[in-house]
Order: sequence, then C-alpha cells, then structure tokens
Amino acid sequence: RRPAAGPVRVMRAAAGGPVSFWAPGLPGETTWAYRLAQHLPGWGVYALEARGLARPDRADRTVGRMAAYYLKAVRAVAPHGPYVLGGISMGGLVAMEMARRLRARGEAVSDLVLLDTYPPDTDELDALRPLLGTHHPAALGT
Repeated sequence: RRPAAGPVRVMRAAAGGPVSFWAPGLPGETTWAYRLAQHLPGWGVYALEARGLARPDRADRTVGRMAAYYLKAVRAVAPHGPYVLGGISMGGLVAMEMARRLRARGEAVSDLVLLDTYPPDTDELDALRPLLGTHHPAALGT
C-alpha cells in the first residue's frame, strides 16, 4: 500500500520485498533514512516523521504517544506483520515500544533494529530479548 498523509515518508517503495519502518531520533526529521535505504537494496524503507517537526506545539512528548501515533500510520501501510522496525537514537526507544505493543496485540515483529540507542533499563531489555535474537550481545547478557 502507498502511505496516506501522515508521518510515513517513503525512502524506497516496497517492490515485493520486505518492508521496514524507521522511527527518528531528535529532532524528528527523516533525511537520514535516505542513506539507510541505499544500504537495503530490495527493501521497502519507510521513515516516520515526528508530528511536531513542522508544528512544535503539536509534538508528542512521550515515547508512548509517539509509538501510538506511528503505529496507526504503520498499520495503514501494512495492516499485519511480520514487521521490521528500527529507530535511531531516541527513535530506537520508540521502536521498542512499537514492537512491544504489536506483540501484545499478537502481531509478529521479525526484526527490531536499534541504531545508536541505549535501552532504558534491564527489565525492558529482558522483555525484548526474543526480538534481538541470539546474535545480539544484549541477548547473550553481555
């Protein structure tokens, strides 16, 4: 599906391959994702733009609100998983919350990619170990 108006910005449209959705760091813009898309040939790459980028008075102020806003848009493009989610910097925390919410709804999240993101605490990291996979140092307890 083509995204409607909202936070989804198409970096590379899906052409039958996997689709990935990327949450931004601060300040919420998406230009960094154009370079990311160059390194994911064959993938649909969709970046999520912060609601408050153009209108700071409308910005979401919590990770939970950001995740809810982005998930509504993601599900308009891809109603069902498996989902590939990622985020850069603070966007990684938002991607983690998106993954948690999708899994709570019974949806599959096949991959969760965190770029320059530090997990907020061990309990939340423990909940994400199944998504990180055994190849990730955090899944090995190191």
